[in-house]
Amino acid sequence: MGPPPLQAYFELIHRAFEDLPVSYSSELWCEPGRALCAEYASVLVRVEKRRGDTLYFLGSDGKIRHTGLYLGDDQFVQAVSPRVRINSFNPKDDNYDDAHFKNFAFAKRLLD
Repeated sequence: MGPPPLQAYFELIHRAFEDLPVSYSSELWCEPGRALCAEYASVLVRVEKRRGDTLYFLGSDGKIRHTGLYLGDDQFVQAVSPRVRINSFNPKDDNYDDAHFKNFAFAKRLLD
């Protein structure tokens, strides 16, 4: 038995997207392997992170330009000259940083 045709996956994604409570003017964007970010766009996937994971953030040129360390509970620590800061991926948190949320590329466990 082989996998379903690729078109079946796309149809399922589009049907599920139509059921989401988002604006009719919303567009579905995707790129395997990393989230796309743009002004006024929402990321509709959640990347599961574990305490101690290294976080990678994109610069305006689309390349990895910044890293941080995940602390757990949506918190991460980063060195932002001249100090170390704790920020959050949670928009309800006082330490939420929209720029880093939008530029988040991926998390990776370096040591297990």
